[in-house]
Amino acid sequence: MADMERDAAPNCWAACTGYTQTRKGLILIAEMILCVVILICYGASYTVGYSTLPIVELVMAVVLFIIFMCNFHHQLNFINWFWTDFFRAAIASLLFFITSLIVLIRSRDGVAIAAGVRTRGGVEEGRPRGQM
Repeated sequence: MADMERDAAPNCWAACTGYTQTRKGLILIAEMILCVVILICYGASYTVGYSTLPIVELVMAVVLFIIFMCNFHHQLNFINWFWTDFFRAAIASLLFFITSLIVLIRSRDGVAIAAGVRTRGGVEEGRPRGQM
């Protein structure tokens, strides 16, 4: 039994790390990184209330990443994983688009419009940047 565990460990590790080198694995990693960046941007602005969307998308991307990385999708054949991932990505992109439009419409600062978020301080509070 110890030999089976020893032989299974490198294969499992190779399967897990092998997925991160595929195109789909890299896209999911990029989605997770972008969700963290969006979460940081929302946290640094007045739009903290919209931070739920990147958190939920990050959790969903991590769950699907683990499912695909550990090959659980082959064991759960009753779920169509292609459509599950497609609808997750489509709904998330639509919600991110709507959220960014709402933030851009409410913003008054030119720099914030360029960044897509409302900033704290500066022109937003009616004083020029650099003056306290």
